[in-house]
Amino acid sequence: ASPGEWTMAIGNPGPGEEILYNATTFGQIVAVENKFWNYTSAVVNPGNSGGPLVNSFGQVIGVNTLHTVSGDDGIWNWAVDVDVLCEKIREC
Repeated sequence: ASPGEWTMAIGNPGPGEEILYNATTFGQIVAVENKFWNYTSAVVNPGNSGGPLVNSFGQVIGVNTLHTVSGDDGIWNWAVDVDVLCEKIREC
C-alpha cells in the first residue's frame, strides 16, 4: 500500500448482528507506518473489521483491524499490511 491509493474495506457483521450496517466503506491510504499498518480513510467498523482492505485493482492489500477516535487526533482506521501477514504465515 502507498499513500493516496484508493481503498475499499469489506466485511460482514459477526454472529448476533441483525443488520448489515456500513459493511463496505471507501477511502484511500492516508499513511503507512513501519510497512506494518495501513492507515486508511475507509472507515473500519464492527461490520468490516477482520475483512479485506482492497485497492482499485481488487487486490487485497491489508486486513481491517481497528479504528481509534480521539478529540486530539481524530479518527484513524488501521489495517495490517498483507505482506506482513504473508510473512507470518510462512513462518508458521
